[in-house]
Amino acid sequence: MTLQSLIDSEPPNGRLELLPGEYFGQVTIDRPITIIGKGMSTWIGSRTGPTIRISAPGVELRDLLVEITIDPEAIAIEAAPGTNPVLDNVLVRGRTSGIPRQNIRQPEVPGKESLKIVYDPPPAIGGPPELESVGPADESSHTSSATAGPAHKAVRVSPGSNRLIVAVIGIIAVAVAVIAAVAMWPILTEKKGPDATDAPRQPLVASLVLKTVPPRVKVHMGSRYLGESGDDNLLLENDVEVGVTHHLKFEKDGFEEKTVSFTIPRSYKGTVYKHDRIRLEKKRDLAKELRERKQELARLKALEEERKRRQREQERLRLLEQERQRQEKEANERFLTMLKQMTTEYYNAMINADQYKLLSLYDFPMQDYFNKSYASRSFVVDDLRRYFGRWRRRSASLRSVSHVHGDRSSGSVRMRVVYDYDFTTRSGRRKRGRSTTDLLWRNTGGTWKIKSTYETVDRYE
Repeated sequence: MTLQSLIDSEPPNGRLELLPGEYFGQVTIDRPITIIGKGMSTWIGSRTGPTIRISAPGVELRDLLVEITIDPEAIAIEAAPGTNPVLDNVLVRGRTSGIPRQNIRQPEVPGKESLKIVYDPPPAIGGPPELESVGPADESSHTSSATAGPAHKAVRVSPGSNRLIVAVIGIIAVAVAVIAAVAMWPILTEKKGPDATDAPRQPLVASLVLKTVPPRVKVHMGSRYLGESGDDNLLLENDVEVGVTHHLKFEKDGFEEKTVSFTIPRSYKGTVYKHDRIRLEKKRDLAKELRERKQELARLKALEEERKRRQREQERLRLLEQERQRQEKEANERFLTMLKQMTTEYYNAMINADQYKLLSLYDFPMQDYFNKSYASRSFVVDDLRRYFGRWRRRSASLRSVSHVHGDRSSGSVRMRVVYDYDFTTRSGRRKRGRSTTDLLWRNTGGTWKIKSTYETVDRYE
């Protein structure tokens, strides 16, 4: 359920207790209710304001964190005139509107004397070393929790985590001492030669990880500005001297400025000597360079494999295309051979006056029949009877049968037949010449037939 649905389901003068977690505004409270959270772990936020709008009197908010995430200057809690809501231990990141100042109750900000510092060493050290701290911190401060507010609570982490935890109101600064990958011991003691015992010892250093809640807090260590904490940890890698008291100062607008003092014991095992730190950094840089080289070689190898794969794929496609073209060419050659045979059959039927064969080769009605634009079957039958009845003797010599244009895929093919003829009419008149006839073959339902014929004649006499 959303936060708005939880509010709408609460009766007037009811009490709504929220578990730790994130609840998203923008919500409207239109009845007198009390909303209670679990301190800074109960977050109500929105990108734009107002996150909470109060339109009824008798509203009380307790132990909450209300935040505008985009514009901190926007209104986070807006109350209608005369509603007079009460804010008890509510941290508001943004502005409020319509809430009397006397109705805003914040917990008392503790001083340095109530600062809680807990240190859990790793069990490998052989016993818990004493934490050297600045400022009063009695034995009870290591085990008890303060009651000034939900954010002011001493935290004890599990043994072996090596954490320095500092809890303050509004800002929680966590300093985590990170164990080095390999515990480095003084290399000077391993030196050979007369100057080994006279060599100056380098200061011990360790690593710290700083994290603040909320983020974007300016952090100083002594006179050195470390930077501004972000969403990620602020790392000081092998750069904090051991056995020396360090002072961390945290600054953020709208929050109480806090200073934390700490000392990393010399017995802490995650320390290295400064000259060893340089050696470790060089070793780390070399390992990083080797890792980057391996990654680059792997990338180049992958690119080469991809190039070869593409070449193989292109070669495979080229061979497939060649095979397809070869098969298509062979099929077309077989098809043209078939049409040449059918054209030769047409020539033989014309010379032998086989009108039944001719009629079986024609596709009726014909588009063009020997320069006639349209010819039905009956017309062609009469024309063939008259034509063959004119001659007393007919002889011919086939010169060629050729393909003019078109292929199987186009659905129509033009073939040409050329022959020399020597005909004698019934009156005894002799006619000789050369006939060139174009036949248009068309695919009709899977059968190729002649759709048109066109003849040109060169007469000798």
